[in-house]
Amino acid sequence: MHNVHSRCKRKLITLNRLNQPVSPTDKVVTELSSFLGTLARTTTLCPFDIFDWRNMDTKKDLWDYTKV
Repeated sequence: MHNVHSRCKRKLITLNRLNQPVSPTDKVVTELSSFLGTLARTTTLCPFDIFDWRNMDTKKDLWDYTKV
């Protein structure tokens, strides 16, 4: 997660037709995947007892954190 947070500039991620990240490089895609996985395991942002995104009270906080 440090690799993502310490960046001065955002990396543009290209998605394929299935909306899967594919570029600019495998390293950037891997860092994004690790970052999102870390967020998903953060119980204050993604509570384990909520199974539907529409019912999640913290979705705006999670989305704002991801966009930074």
